[in-house]
Amino acid sequence: MNETPAPDSGRPSLSGRFFRWLIRRRTQKRALIGLAIFATLVAIFYTEENWRGQHAWERCKADLEAKGAVLDWDNYIPPPVPDDQNFYTASTNIAVRFVKAQTEAQNEAASHLQWLRLGSIDPVMIAEVTVVSSNSDVVPNGADLYLRYDHSVVTVATSHKDFSEEPSPVLPTIELKDVPLKEALEQLSRQANLNYTSSSEIQWVDSKGKPILVTIRWENVSAREALYALLENYDLALVEDSKTGTARIVPTKGGIYMEPAAKKEMSLVLSRILDSDTNGFSGVILQGATGISFVANPPPSSRPAHIVVWANKTPGVQEMSEMFLKNTAKTMGTNSFQIYGNPRVIAAADYLAWSDQYVPAFDEVREALKRPYAMIPGNYARPFEQPIPNFVMMRSLAQTLAQRAQCYLLLNQPEPALRELTLMHDACRILEKPPTGKPETLVEAMINVAISGLYVATLQEGFRLREWQEPQLAALQVQLAGINLPPWVAAAFQAEQAAICHTAELAPVSKIWQIIPIAKQKTLWQRIQELPDHLVDLAPRGWIYQNMAVSARLIQIQRESVLDENQNVSPKRNEKAAREIAGVLEKNHSPFYLLARIAIPNSTKAMQTTAFNQTLVNQAQIACALERYRLAHGEYPESLAALMPQFIEKIPTDVIGGQPLHYRRTGDGKFLLYSIGWNETDDGGQASEDRGKGDWVWKN
Repeated sequence: MNETPAPDSGRPSLSGRFFRWLIRRRTQKRALIGLAIFATLVAIFYTEENWRGQHAWERCKADLEAKGAVLDWDNYIPPPVPDDQNFYTASTNIAVRFVKAQTEAQNEAASHLQWLRLGSIDPVMIAEVTVVSSNSDVVPNGADLYLRYDHSVVTVATSHKDFSEEPSPVLPTIELKDVPLKEALEQLSRQANLNYTSSSEIQWVDSKGKPILVTIRWENVSAREALYALLENYDLALVEDSKTGTARIVPTKGGIYMEPAAKKEMSLVLSRILDSDTNGFSGVILQGATGISFVANPPPSSRPAHIVVWANKTPGVQEMSEMFLKNTAKTMGTNSFQIYGNPRVIAAADYLAWSDQYVPAFDEVREALKRPYAMIPGNYARPFEQPIPNFVMMRSLAQTLAQRAQCYLLLNQPEPALRELTLMHDACRILEKPPTGKPETLVEAMINVAISGLYVATLQEGFRLREWQEPQLAALQVQLAGINLPPWVAAAFQAEQAAICHTAELAPVSKIWQIIPIAKQKTLWQRIQELPDHLVDLAPRGWIYQNMAVSARLIQIQRESVLDENQNVSPKRNEKAAREIAGVLEKNHSPFYLLARIAIPNSTKAMQTTAFNQTLVNQAQIACALERYRLAHGEYPESLAALMPQFIEKIPTDVIGGQPLHYRRTGDGKFLLYSIGWNETDDGGQASEDRGKGDWVWKN
């Protein structure tokens, strides 16, 4: 009998399949509708945020331009200047040396150019070192210092026997497998009969917080030898004290470890040579800008120190250099070295003779400065990518010229000193970019402020030495009258306002940190930087406009506080603006304030430095007139009014507030000249190391 087969229970019926297909279609349709709604909402969100942001920026721009702000970067792009009238195109030497390299080719050209490669004075031999085997019983006599160098550790010694090690038996095998580093050291030290403590600076775990494991095998070594090998492998060292019998494990950071007592003794021995032992020196000592001290007469000559080092093996040149406080080491044979260092006290004539090698280059710069323009050729369309001067070159040039001027003053030669100061003064014109003076960056303005401060400090020493005479004083007075730093710094803040906004408008969010230099130093921006670029750049463009509006308004607060209506500096106004900006940033944590947090410069610090250096300039101008009066009349005048018009046309006022500077003659035949300073209070001529306190007093 035939039976009808049962239906396949694993296969849905036709109606079931249709029902499921219908559900899937409905689900897909709902998903598509959901995606369409989401996409529409995203589009509305972006459209709304972009409109709101652009509208906020346009409103901000209109408001600020009504107050005198210039926010279009095109207004800061300088016009082209003729090559035959431009300082930067006067010669290839100047083009390469005075412009910061922006390409590999420019870096390569600068690295091979010897012209005006300013450096430190030639080093002198400060020590002769003899390395003696630790097994030797010979003790060289008459050494200035005895050291022991063993297993990357330098300690003070009187004899190699001070550090005799207890014999440690040779073991056929020492094996460690996946043993934590700390435990491995403990095992080996026990086998070597050694007790020690370990420095808290040692890292016992890796970057993931897991213990550092040691797997290693030695054959036919002592436990102490194995311990030393393990320590060296992990940049550690064992420091033993022969007097107390204690030992300590310390990190060496890949180099050598110098025990504090040894470092102190080494510093004392070498400083006696480098400083030439100026104790009791009766002449004038001038401190140079690079840390060198200058004297009129040659300092007492000092023989190189004789140092003996006991060592198991002769150190290499690099080890010797590190041992001798980074001074240069030269090998003189199998076990002897010479150590060279830069002297810190130099005779004025010696420094001038050494730096005379740069005189032809100085003359070339003087000739180039006769040209009326100083504008680096290049593209200024992007603010933070525009060509800029080589600030390192500018600083080195100023320091060298200042030190040469000091040396001439010590040698009673004021006219050559004036020549060096004049070049230093004229070189600042490079940073002011004649004839337009734009675009003036804040860095350029503050370098100008710093060099001007060094210029005045150097000529001030000529007053202290009573070296300046009428011809030099008259020339210096003219130079000083042309220095007016605050407007340049104020102009730089205005340019920064436009530069930051223009850069933010053009660049992707993820690239702003690479362009705006100050952003590289901010922790908040570093966190943003860690996000993937494609996520950061998903932010609506309108948020960038919101950031531009916030930043521009806050910088406007700075700009309006930098100088008062009479172009004087008001500390109260500057500090009030700083508090206002800090308060705004503290209260607001939205993404619209991100750019302001990372890019707004510190106006208070900049203006305090500017005001102080301009005060020195104004005081120096008056001091020149006072000294000319003294040379003519034998004494200083009762009041500054007596200087006009013969010795000065107009008395400079106090940069702080614009009131007259305070002046009076003193009983010792000198005078007191001072500004009320940053605290805006007359403290009676009492100065302070803190520029924010006390009066700013001219030293004479």
